[in-house]
Amino acid sequence: DYYSGGGSGHLSGDVVSAAKGIKDEAQSLGIDVVTSFSNEVEAGVHAAKQADVAIVVAGTTSGESRDRVDLNLDDDADKLIGAVQRAATTIVLVQAPGAVVMPWRDS
Repeated sequence: DYYSGGGSGHLSGDVVSAAKGIKDEAQSLGIDVVTSFSNEVEAGVHAAKQADVAIVVAGTTSGESRDRVDLNLDDDADKLIGAVQRAATTIVLVQAPGAVVMPWRDS
């Protein structure tokens, strides 16, 4: 899970996901929210084209006695982020336990 870090950093209780927190706050301000909970590029682009601003939440994990293989985000998120950026103004929320590469950063 991207919000806890595993091991001694694990959270419990009423943890609010990024998607729920963003959606609840936006709706309290009267902002319509379109969501895509898929890692599929096509689904993300479709949702982004319906919005003024796209927010992509991506992450990677590690834990005690379990190193990360590389500095990439999980689930080929860089490909999704790049495609969504080409479809709409994009904000990227990265949940990671350390440094990550961001090939889309200057796009």
